[in-house]
Amino acid sequence: MKTNKLNTYTATLTGNLRDTAFNPKILLTNIDPNSELDRNHCWVDFTDTIAKIAPQGHSKPIKVSFQAKLKPYIKQGVESKFTLTNIQNIKRIR
Repeated sequence: MKTNKLNTYTATLTGNLRDTAFNPKILLTNIDPNSELDRNHCWVDFTDTIAKIAPQGHSKPIKVSFQAKLKPYIKQGVESKFTLTNIQNIKRIR
């Protein structure tokens, strides 16, 4: 996968929210493919689009597809695998 282009991924969109100083975030887990990623999960902005498809309360998580770019992940001063950036086009697939 290339870092300068959008790659397609699938993930599980949970109902887990995290409040931050600027925007609430929602958790994407089980990101696939993830062989180049440092983690198999990430927090994304809770936008109006995501609010329409996100599980509410104790609802089951849903499967989504999305596009993102890879960004080198620096851990303890050393480039170690990648993280996702510029996440967009999140769509329900089941």
